This record gives sequence, C-alpha cells and structure tokens, in this order.
Amino acid sequence: MKNIVQKNIDRLFENLPDFQETERVRPYLKSLPEPVQKYVKFARLFDREKIQTVHLGQKGLFRTGMNQKGFGFRAEQYNRINPPSFVWYARMKPIPFLTIHALDQFIRGKGNLVVRLSHMKTLVNASGAEIDRGELLRFLAEMVWYPTAIFTT
Repeated sequence: MKNIVQKNIDRLFENLPDFQETERVRPYLKSLPEPVQKYVKFARLFDREKIQTVHLGQKGLFRTGMNQKGFGFRAEQYNRINPPSFVWYARMKPIPFLTIHALDQFIRGKGNLVVRLSHMKTLVNASGAEIDRGELLRFLAEMVWYPTAIFTT
C-alpha cells in the first residue's frame, strides 16, 4: 500500500506553482464577507503568508463504536490548498501481528477511501459522487488547522 500512497502524494503535488513568499493575506481582507473579516482579525491572520501545502502527523486511538475500546493508530496527511486536495494514510494495530492500512484521499475533485487488512484483503474501496462530496467536506472542516487557506482562489 505504501507504493500506492507515494504515487498519490506525487500526484497531489504535481505542477505545484512556485511559492510566492511575499504574498500576504491583508490585500484580500476587504473582499471577504464581514463574518470572515472578523474571524481573520480575531485569529490575527491578516499579516500571515498564504500557504500552498501542509504536512501533518497524527497519533491517537481509533474506535469502531461509541462503547468500543480504541486501538492505536499513526497517520500522515498531505494537503494541497489549491486545488483542494489531500492524502491521508494511517496504520492501525488492533491486535499484535495484524495491521490495518487506511488510505483516504481527495485529488482533482475525486475522493477515495481504501482500507486493507495486512496488505492482503481489501475491506473497503469506496468512491463515487457521495464520497467526493464527503471528502471535500472533510477538507473544508480541517481548514481550521491551516486557516490562511480561506484566501485561496
């Protein structure tokens, strides 16, 4: 699965334009709706540089239900701000000698979720219009982690 993940990360960053270090948020402020302007001022984003990419590491517990005991996971997520895209790859070990691999992605407007059991059996391979919408909603919800992304065109 790691080869697939790396291929998708490479696709995510294809044709990434050169970073414009001097491009700041302030010039865009007046073009935004008033509630967004208030948020930008409150969060002190107006003198920040606009970002193009984000790389996150995650570690935590994954639960399959409200009353279920969780099991550990580690994940990495790569985001491209414009166009909205991400690749999230996680490894989970519910019991010794058993690893679950999860790949959740949204690239070029298409979402896909793949879950495999120890590289052998595919448990989930979901795609389609509903998945596409859900992955875009995930991207938008996670923008709080990199708030200058609201200034992308």
